Amino acid sequence: MKKGQSFPWLTILIAFLCVGIYFWQLYLATSGHAYIEIYDQLGAPEAFKLYQGQYWGVCFNSFLHSAWQLLIFNLIGILYLGTYIERRTNFLTLGILGLLASIITSLVQFTLTDNAGIGMAGVNYFLLSYIYGRSFKDTAFKMEFRNAIMLVGLAFIALFIFTNSMTWSNFGIRSMIAGLVIGSITGFLAGFRNKIASYSFVFLSLIGLSTTLFFAPWSIEWNLYKAQEYYNNDNFEKAKYYYNQTLLIEPKYYSSIQNLRMIEIEELSNKAFDMHQNEEYIQAHKIYDEILKLDPNNDWAKEQIDILP
Repeated sequence: MKKGQSFPWLTILIAFLCVGIYFWQLYLATSGHAYIEIYDQLGAPEAFKLYQGQYWGVCFNSFLHSAWQLLIFNLIGILYLGTYIERRTNFLTLGILGLLASIITSLVQFTLTDNAGIGMAGVNYFLLSYIYGRSFKDTAFKMEFRNAIMLVGLAFIALFIFTNSMTWSNFGIRSMIAGLVIGSITGFLAGFRNKIASYSFVFLSLIGLSTTLFFAPWSIEWNLYKAQEYYNNDNFEKAKYYYNQTLLIEPKYYSSIQNLRMIEIEELSNKAFDMHQNEEYIQAHKIYDEILKLDPNNDWAKEQIDILP
């Protein structure tokens, strides 16, 4: 075995962090906090907030777990795989690999599903495939029973896919597959003792995926974020464009339908107000009627009709 650290300090620290954060989640849950609020507080904000700039959500989300079974599963993985790598390299190498694995696998999951997910599964699959890929050229990484362990890992992915399809479960399959693919290539390149090649590959992957935080036209949440941004700046034409883009992705998306209706009412209200001010009362009345067709309970339109001459 290649000489590295005698004790896996970073691996143990990561495990303790996962356990500590899980118990903090339980405490917050018993205090009446909703889970979406808990995840937000602990570093795993929802998609809309990620697009708003809370980018730490694609890293810190790895430390959170939705169930104790998943926590145990991931602890076994990180303790075994993290220790294996840290003892053959050092805590800095494991730290860089773990950080990049967390961000990259979360970005893939987020880019494809509008949900970065939570948990260490993607990281563990990255570390497993890193060891597997590196073992082809680096004898220090020839893990015993590595083929059997990899087959077990693949079997779990198949099980998670089946579970997702048959239940309301939402395992982060895409982050696991991303971990397998990117981790194995990174490990294979590292096996040639060429740090520049392996780190260049993983950093280029990170940069490429990071662009999806700023440009993701296939994403409902990104289009909603852009629409809201333009709406807040009173640019209704641009806002309508992005709301309509979400309807191309999901034609019955309720939020976009309602917001487009709101914009239409606001535009009609502005138009009616101008006509009212210019004493074009007949035209103003017609527009007030249009507003009431869209929103029968619109008190403002009713009041304006009442004061018409």
